[in-house]
Amino acid sequence: MKQLIRRFIVLLFVLTPVLSKAQFGPQLKTYVYTAPEKTFPDIYRVAVLNFKNLGPYFYKDAGVDFGTRMVDFLTDNLLQEYRGGEPDKIYIQGAVTNIYKLIEREQLNTVMREQNLQSSDRIDDQTAVSIGKILGVDAIIMGSLSFDVKDERTTYQTKEKDGSKKTHYKLARQVTSEARMKIIKVETAEIIGSFTPKQALEDVAYSDKGYPSHSAVQTVNQMADDCFRFLASECANYCSPYYRYESFDIERVRVKEFKDRAKDAEDYMKKGEIDRAYKLYKAMYDEDSYNPELAYNLGILYEATGDFEQAYSLYGVAYQLDEDKNKYHKAYQQAESELALVSYLNEMGLDIKKYEFREGGASVLADKIKTKGNRNDRIPVRIKPVNGEQIVARVPGDLEFKIKNRLKDWYEIELLGGKSGFVHKSDVREE
Repeated sequence: MKQLIRRFIVLLFVLTPVLSKAQFGPQLKTYVYTAPEKTFPDIYRVAVLNFKNLGPYFYKDAGVDFGTRMVDFLTDNLLQEYRGGEPDKIYIQGAVTNIYKLIEREQLNTVMREQNLQSSDRIDDQTAVSIGKILGVDAIIMGSLSFDVKDERTTYQTKEKDGSKKTHYKLARQVTSEARMKIIKVETAEIIGSFTPKQALEDVAYSDKGYPSHSAVQTVNQMADDCFRFLASECANYCSPYYRYESFDIERVRVKEFKDRAKDAEDYMKKGEIDRAYKLYKAMYDEDSYNPELAYNLGILYEATGDFEQAYSLYGVAYQLDEDKNKYHKAYQQAESELALVSYLNEMGLDIKKYEFREGGASVLADKIKTKGNRNDRIPVRIKPVNGEQIVARVPGDLEFKIKNRLKDWYEIELLGGKSGFVHKSDVREE
């Protein structure tokens, strides 16, 4: 299977207000279920060996074992079920990030002691393969890490109100770290993946009375620890899926006939009412299947809820109708890779299930009005469009109704149970 580097959207429907006139509409902010940089179809059971600590010997000799810390961080990341996301906001079932079965640390340590290999410095690739065979794993993750420390003192001057100059002192501590991870397939002893992420952190202290002391900035250990915590997350993302937060623009529907209902769909999206948004977009698309904006927006909803086949089809329609829009082409390519990713995850034993929308129909496009007042008010609905006629229902205020017919001063509205009645224009506002 070819390498997969694309992403797919699954959760957290939150829209933000338009930030600039250049945007087509509101933004859909979502957690993105992202494919790893590289996939390993035949790898299920994995052991993570301690990384070799190639950092400054002063810190190594002082007992600071960042190699072990790195493995702790990496293992924790690989075990997280929804790394980077919020599980209570996921619409797709089965889209987890802990796709490998990891060997427990104690079981690994037992084998290491039996082989007299307590120090990671003594483990080469072939030895790692031998350990992997004893443990019965498909792959071994191992590597090394290092970091450098640089403290820089500088001065600068500012001009005071009386015209004099004041000297300021600055201490900047920078820690630059690097991890070198490799994944070895036990069966063939070949390196099937390698990754070398880097991270740099800086902490700064200022003083007007001479250079700040070293205690004014974070310790080297603290900064190196934070660096390797980040690098461990990057290493996990290299070989297993993860969630990240991203924003997407919803296309404004330009067809005048659908303008008001499209605005309603955007409002539903803003409230997280995805079923109501879907019903409107689906009904509009059924009415006008040659509208690229509708095809694209509906594709986003399908993609966001796990129906990647429908998303792929609709993005393709949008791009076919408007080939000049690069966004449509990128979405189409993205959906194609999502289908491949789902296939890969299914091979891993993950059963990813799409969200089932509650279907609507063309009637959702009907013009609507909303009664004035609040839910404690009661608005009379009459059997005929004449004041004093029999009242067939008293409906709450601030409630939406479909318009069946328009008269000069009255609206015929659809009531519960298939009934209808007339409400005076002074009691409603048109949506």
